[in-house]
Formats: sequence, structure tokens, C-alpha cells
Amino acid sequence: MAPRLPRSPLTTRLSGSARETEHRIRNIFQWKKKRPPVLVLVLTAVLIAMCGGLVSCQERTEPVTLVMDAQYYDTQGNYIEIPALAMSADTQPTAGVTAINQALSQLKQEYQDILDGVVDDSSLSSTENHCLLYPTETQRYWNLVFFREEFHTDLNTGHVTSLVYNKETGQQVTLEEALELAGQTVDDLCQALADQYDPTLGQDIPGADLCIQNQTVEGFRMGADDQPIFYLTARVDDRNDTASDFVSGSDNLYIWSDGTFTLYDQYAVTDLQPLVPSEECIDLNPPLWRQWNFSGGEPEGGFSVSASLSLQDPEVCLYRDGFPNPIGPGSSLSFSCLDSTHIDTQRLEKYEPIYNPGDYWLRSSGTTGTGSFTALSYYNSTEDRESINTLDVTMPDLYTPRGIRVGASREDVLTAYPEAVSEDYWGKYPGQDYLWYCRDSNDFGTAILFFFNGDTLHQITLTNMFD
Repeated sequence: MAPRLPRSPLTTRLSGSARETEHRIRNIFQWKKKRPPVLVLVLTAVLIAMCGGLVSCQERTEPVTLVMDAQYYDTQGNYIEIPALAMSADTQPTAGVTAINQALSQLKQEYQDILDGVVDDSSLSSTENHCLLYPTETQRYWNLVFFREEFHTDLNTGHVTSLVYNKETGQQVTLEEALELAGQTVDDLCQALADQYDPTLGQDIPGADLCIQNQTVEGFRMGADDQPIFYLTARVDDRNDTASDFVSGSDNLYIWSDGTFTLYDQYAVTDLQPLVPSEECIDLNPPLWRQWNFSGGEPEGGFSVSASLSLQDPEVCLYRDGFPNPIGPGSSLSFSCLDSTHIDTQRLEKYEPIYNPGDYWLRSSGTTGTGSFTALSYYNSTEDRESINTLDVTMPDLYTPRGIRVGASREDVLTAYPEAVSEDYWGKYPGQDYLWYCRDSNDFGTAILFFFNGDTLHQITLTNMFD
């Protein structure tokens, strides 16, 4: 007896009848002539519509790229990095791209004086203004995080500005949206910061009652998992600061991620870390500050000699070995390459001219292991700033932009400065052996004077004919 095959719900019985078999074969070959079921047509139409919708969504989401608008590093420690979001030329920018680029344009405007080489002392210092970019990209977001600071003491922190773009919606992400996504509020974050740090503050200062104060949510970015990371600033100081004591409060920057805060130590000497982990950041070319600084390098092409030094003429100045910043007429002795030496300063009570009430002249002098210097400066009380009028140096570790320093020969000076003349300079140095150089055709403005003993240069003087 032949074995019987098992029945399956996925098979049909084949009849042993020749007529029935013929009928089934005809149906197989003639199926296209029959009307397909209505249900099948409806399902097919729905699937096609869904696929078409997916394609159209992909077409509306145009790729966005990052380009640098301003990338500037000078010898005064001014580092400015401001990008822009870009789309293809034949694509209309999304609302988010437009909004973020407008914000970037306003940010650039804040540093325009530095970029143009002109510093208004009422708004910015002339040194160490930083706007440092940390760009990151996830599957869904572009993050532009800026660490911003200016010259200050180590009791103050930098600040964060952030702009986040949602690539799927084409919109800028707001702080409110980021907070909602994280299930947090501003008050929640501020209180959580105090809760985490207050119990540990003051442990090294017996009797001190320190606490977290003035918490501010400054910015955010989306992490690699597309979850928000927040940046807060806060002050650590006495809970009751009305009484004078030895505790100096400090402002700090904190990073919130996944429910926990970490303190960002921007003053770490041996192990300074980037604000955003390197593995999350995008490398650009030319390299950003975060790319060359943490490896001990320099910007591509070196540092610019900034006119924001307030130098009246970048050709009439002196550099010092081991220092990046030049000094000369118009600049200040404070925070200069000569400020590391012991300086004696004398106020010149009857020295003239005086342009504003409260202004005065002062003479400063110092001695180093290689020589000495004397600076005649004018203090402007309105600007609360002193500027050098005349600087005399005998230090061989100072040199002009053309490489001339004390100890050079007369021939060396004439080779570097073929325009130099030996005529008397405005009757100011009668009977002395010197050459001088001035770019102004009428000999007005700033000048370099080279004084000789025999054929050896023993003193360089920088001066300004008009104070």
C-alpha cells in the first residue's frame, strides 16, 4: 500500500479526473484576462501612495553643509571662528537655515571690530577674545556650540552660545523643545545643579557656607544619541555674602548629560579638555582651534599680527623672543611682552600736553638680564587706558619686524632699512650718531631710530612725532 502524503492548508487537492485537470490548467494560463479583485487594487493604491509620500519627503529634505565665514587667530590671543550653514545653489534655504544664519551674522557683528583690526575699548578688550566653534553632526541634527570668553581673571568663566538645526524638519531647535525632549525645565536643571554640588562645597574651607548661585541655562546640543546636553553657568560663593571674608566667589561652567552635571575646568594646566569630546566633533580644513590647540600646534599659516594691538604702525614695533605680541607706539605696557619684568613707574605731573581733565603722562622703566627699557606713555582717563608714545630699549632679545636687534652692525641696519636716513630727526637728538626710518613721506607719525656706538647698534627707539 502506497504511503499517503500529509494534507496542508497551503495546498489544493489534485483530482484524478482528466476533465478537471484540463479546467485547472486553462485557469492558470488565462488569469490575466479576468478582472483583479477590488481589494487588491485598493491595497496596491495605498502602498503606492505611501511610497510616493516617502520619496517626496526625502526630496524636500535637502542636505545642509557647514562652511566657515570667519576664521581668525592673531598674536593678541583673539581667536574668532564663525561658520554658516549652506545648501545647494538651486535650493531655497529652509526656515531653520535662514534663522541660524541670521543668528550667526549677528554673532559675527559682535567681533567685527577685531576682524577689521579696530577695537572699541568700550565694548571689547584688545586681547584674548575667544569665540571657539565645536561643530557636531548626528543623524538628525547639526550642532554649533561656541565657547566664548574675553580677557579676565581665573575666577570668571566663559559662556556658551549654541545653535541647533533639525535636518528632518528643516527647523531650528529651540531651548524649550530641547527641555521638553529631555523631560526637564529650566528650574529643574538649576535646582539639580545646586542639589548635586551644594553638599560638597566648602569641605576644604572650614566654617564656610558656600552654595551654588545665579544658575543660568546658556545653551544645549544634541548628543550622539540625539538626546539633549545642556550648558549652565553658576556662581559659587558664600550663602550670605554681605560680610567681608577671605572667600572669593567664582563663576563656573557646568555640563548636564543624562541627569548628571560635570564641571568644565577651562583653566586646567596639564590636562585641558575640549568643551565637546573630540570624537563627536567634525574636523574642518583649515583646522579649527580645537584641532590644533590640544595638540600643541598653531593655526594653518600662523598667527596674524593684529592691528587691534592698537599699534599705530605695525612696522614700527618690537617683538621679544618667546613672546607672540609686539609692542610699540599706541600699545600699552600693561600685559605686553615687557610686563613680565619689574617696572618702576613715575607720574609726570607737569608734562604736557594734556588733552582731558584727569589725563597725565608717565615714565616707566625696567631692567632685565639682557638690558633695559624706558617707556614714555600717556594715560587717557576717559578710556582708562595708557598708550606708549616713546620706547627706548637696549635689550638684544627685542627685534624689529625686519629682524634688527641691539648688537647689529650699521651695515645690517642699512640692508634691512635702505630707506633709513642720517638726517636730524626733528631736532630731538642733537649730536648723536643714529639712523632713522619713517614710512610717512613728510616724516610725521611713528618712526624707528637706531643709535650706534661706532658701527654697533646699542639702542633702538620707537617714537611718535604726534602724541
